[in-house]
Amino acid sequence: MNTDKEIKRIAQEITPFYCYGTPYYLNTQTDKMRARLQMPACLHIQTSEGSELTSASPYFQTEVRTRRVQVGFADAVKFDQDPELTLDKVEALLGMGRELVRRMNASGKWGTIETFTYQVLYNTQDGNLVWVLLDFNVTEAPAVVC
Repeated sequence: MNTDKEIKRIAQEITPFYCYGTPYYLNTQTDKMRARLQMPACLHIQTSEGSELTSASPYFQTEVRTRRVQVGFADAVKFDQDPELTLDKVEALLGMGRELVRRMNASGKWGTIETFTYQVLYNTQDGNLVWVLLDFNVTEAPAVVC
């Protein structure tokens, strides 16, 4: 299973605007998305961290992959906007993040995500965005390889 593609599918059920890539790529794309009024958007950082557990028996082998995920939701704000004016927007973006995790848990494709950390980034991505970025690990449901 491709975890990143599955997260994209679920995220696009929450908002149709989605971008995946390195932080540099996201920076260039969010400028375009903001200009096209494609906000709020899901921004998914391409990560390369993970681990894999392999266990073998005489008859089958199981593989369990755990990946680090950094994904969140961003929306446009006015240049140098008073942070207090963005509090409702932050709560809405955090709610989208909670919904993403809820839907990922409901899919059954990963073990239950019980906790995530998040950070709120103000005036980020050179595009005057507020971004609620979630960080968590997902463990794929075990696959049996014969």
